[in-house]
Amino acid sequence: MPSEPRNAADTALSGVGTVANRALQIATQFGNDTYNASDRATAAVEVDGLFQQTVGLLNTQYGGRYIFGGFKDSTAPFDANGAYQGDPGVRTVEIAPGLYQTASIDANTIIKGGSGGVDLMKTLSDLSVALKSNNGDAIRASVDNINSAISQVAVGRTQAGMAQDAFQSAVTTAQTAASDETVKLGKLLDADILDASTRLASAQYALNATLTAAAKTMSLSLVDKL
Repeated sequence: MPSEPRNAADTALSGVGTVANRALQIATQFGNDTYNASDRATAAVEVDGLFQQTVGLLNTQYGGRYIFGGFKDSTAPFDANGAYQGDPGVRTVEIAPGLYQTASIDANTIIKGGSGGVDLMKTLSDLSVALKSNNGDAIRASVDNINSAISQVAVGRTQAGMAQDAFQSAVTTAQTAASDETVKLGKLLDADILDASTRLASAQYALNATLTAAAKTMSLSLVDKL
């Protein structure tokens, strides 16, 4: 299992991207009418396998939750037919006072094209049907949709990376603040120890709050982050 949620999401989406690229190769190749019905039927078997592989990747779990299910993260977000069972909810974490960072991937948009995009699962299913029915026009027509789906998945990977970078930056900032207060406490021997201790405790609390929020939302290991 990947060592952190960013790797889990990125690995899963990378696999989906690989599947989509393979489907693109098949659609491009077998859209050529030099292939007969038997050839295309054999290719359809591979596409069906790619479909099920995609379902498995999109049902990836990390820390006991499904990472692509939105707020419904206790059950598999995609069923065997590729229907989305999750919701469009996107988790956020307050990484600084009043500053919120997206902490989950909207699979309804990235995979199902919920905001006017392309439904990758339907595209794969339609390609399989076109191959099985020896429909060259339909096979060729799937190419554009597959390309759009590949772009959507790439956007999802970028979003996952940006979110994790923001969390790391917030953790680093909180750690620095706590360290600075520790140094100040050491220098203020003649100052009000209670006041200095209070400021240190406040900085440490901010650090712990940041780590805890990230851990609960992304199932991060605090040990990995310290």
